[in-house]
Amino acid sequence: MTESAQLQTQRHWVLIACMLAMFMAAIEVTIVATAMPTIIAELGGFSQFGWVFSIYLLTQAVSVPLYGRLADLWGRKKCCLSALHYSSSAQCSVVLPIA
Repeated sequence: MTESAQLQTQRHWVLIACMLAMFMAAIEVTIVATAMPTIIAELGGFSQFGWVFSIYLLTQAVSVPLYGRLADLWGRKKCCLSALHYSSSAQCSVVLPIA
């Protein structure tokens, strides 16, 4: 396989990864916006609205460089798979029973 053909194959996967990342970011914003009235009501009213978004953005600002560094150290695939595993485990641990 020639080098240009190999680059063309890799570009396809990079484009798919970028599109998937943008989709996940859009879904995340949609979920946060939908849950915001409930979160604010439980915190005590609209006066807490600024705090919720500040904490959300601060968490993102801290975690993105941290995950980037871990991906540099351990490799991107291993880091992404472990993040998926830990986030799924955390979500399953806080689910309330249906019955």
